[in-house]
Amino acid sequence: MLEKQNLLGLTQVKLKKFFSDLNEKPFRTKQIMQWIYHQGALDFGDMHNFSKDLRQKLQAIASIELPEVTSINNSKDGVIKWVIKLGEENHIETVYIPQKDRGTLCISSQVGCSLACTFCSTGYQGFNRNLENHEIIAQVLIAQNHLKDKNKRISNVDLWEWASHYLMNPLFMMHVTSFWMTGHLDFLGGGLLFLHQGLFRH
Repeated sequence: MLEKQNLLGLTQVKLKKFFSDLNEKPFRTKQIMQWIYHQGALDFGDMHNFSKDLRQKLQAIASIELPEVTSINNSKDGVIKWVIKLGEENHIETVYIPQKDRGTLCISSQVGCSLACTFCSTGYQGFNRNLENHEIIAQVLIAQNHLKDKNKRISNVDLWEWASHYLMNPLFMMHVTSFWMTGHLDFLGGGLLFLHQGLFRH
């Protein structure tokens, strides 16, 4: 049995090629990116603007798989921490920090960290490796899907460890903060698509 193609984190170019191989029109690329990255859809059956035949075909050959969440810790002050498993021995931590007028999501860019901050469990692991684009994006989707049921909103996304290895273009933070959670993000122009295009790959 052939392994299903995980569509999470595929670049726009690769998604276009994927749908082209299925004899589908290019506009399917934008549609599925909106479903995954704006609506948080993980089931092709929920994508009602796809034909029944296409939904069934996608369910047979593709998937939208998030990494496993091994634990969720809810603090009295509203802070939520997710421990996410990446492979047999690797774990990362994603943290939601609520404030009066905003909610900040701190996501990891590495497995472990050379900074060894005492408040962060990933720092105790030491540096292991940099995350792939889809592993970074998955953290936002995991938090978004969890928080929407609690009527909580993410207004800021901070990328941990970026200063130690990315030397990132500050446009990334500008786009994520300004567009990602506002509902006005053009998925073919900004926000998390920067990660898809590999502009911040290690």
